[in-house]
Amino acid sequence: MAKKTINLDMSECENRETRIGSIISWDGKASELVEASDYDRRSSGERKKGCCGNGGRACQLCELHMPFSQQTMCANAIVACQIGNITDCVLVKHSPIGCSANHARFNLAYKIGLIRRGKASEIENIKIFSTNLKEKDMVFGASDRLRQTIQDAYDRYHPKAIFISMSCSTAIIGEDIDSVADEKEAELGIPVVPLHCEGFRSKHWSTGFDVS
Repeated sequence: MAKKTINLDMSECENRETRIGSIISWDGKASELVEASDYDRRSSGERKKGCCGNGGRACQLCELHMPFSQQTMCANAIVACQIGNITDCVLVKHSPIGCSANHARFNLAYKIGLIRRGKASEIENIKIFSTNLKEKDMVFGASDRLRQTIQDAYDRYHPKAIFISMSCSTAIIGEDIDSVADEKEAELGIPVVPLHCEGFRSKHWSTGFDVS
């Protein structure tokens, strides 16, 4: 089997529904799901058309057409949960402050993680900044606010790397986080990494794990 590699030159990753054909709703037995997904054949490299008649590497199961979807996490929150746990680094969430509502919970998990990793003497708060976008930023753009937040994060903590996460709001107005990341990376001399994880990007919040 060919060795799988991760292309770190790509600033974006495929959604799970595209990459592996995952679904979020199923009506039937688990055994029927295993058979219908044809997982064994796909994992062995064979190809087979799914129930929708679509070929390709991804499973093509038909999802239920439901009038609503239960509330779950979003890719942006998963990125905060995962990237936030990297010590000596900072995450800048390019978003309104509401996207940071779950950080108190992530902070608790971060501290517990430090203890479990034998770093009890280094207990600290999770290092996540928010650009705290306002209505004016949504109208006129917020790249300057992002630049300033990155600089503030660097001045305060001098991290080994800074990550920038996209939110639904900044994706809607078309913020170019890649260009800002390149600019600040050259200026600061550390990796500044853009993460495209806006909540509506994928119907699977688990795509946030792939982004991380």
